[in-house]
Amino acid sequence: KQWYQRRVAITAGDDVYGCPTLRSHHGTSPSPDPTSPGSGAAGLKIPREVKLTPEEKWRLEAEGYDITMFKKHITTQEERALKKIRRKIKNKISAQESRRKKKEYVEGLERRVDMFSSVNEDLRGKLSELEAINRALQDKIIFLTNQQQRSSSRLRNSTAISTQTET
Repeated sequence: KQWYQRRVAITAGDDVYGCPTLRSHHGTSPSPDPTSPGSGAAGLKIPREVKLTPEEKWRLEAEGYDITMFKKHITTQEERALKKIRRKIKNKISAQESRRKKKEYVEGLERRVDMFSSVNEDLRGKLSELEAINRALQDKIIFLTNQQQRSSSRLRNSTAISTQTET
């Protein structure tokens, strides 16, 4: 008995019944409430009605348990089953939350893809406009360069002719 008392939790807590349990701390018993049922020895559970959620009831029935037996006292096997079912429910909720977060993340990425696609399309349009303007300016440079070369060759020819006539 002393070995058990040293291994129990430090303070009173809730068990799977949803009710407080009286536990000892290093072999010293807390002073239990004398009016509570089951008071006296440390480590005893105060029997109360087990409160089941609708999903817990559904899962227990699906696994073949009679939920009317979960009124006052449950066996160790039923307690394990209840813990297992509560763990399954927590895992289910956690998985749903993870899927919801992933869905939000993917939707956010899809919105960003749509936004960047429209920005990319706008930039491609501006690029096309600037390429057309660049081609027009390059054509103008070529035209003006050719015109300057013709003018300078005419000027050389006219100066060459005028120098020949003077001599």
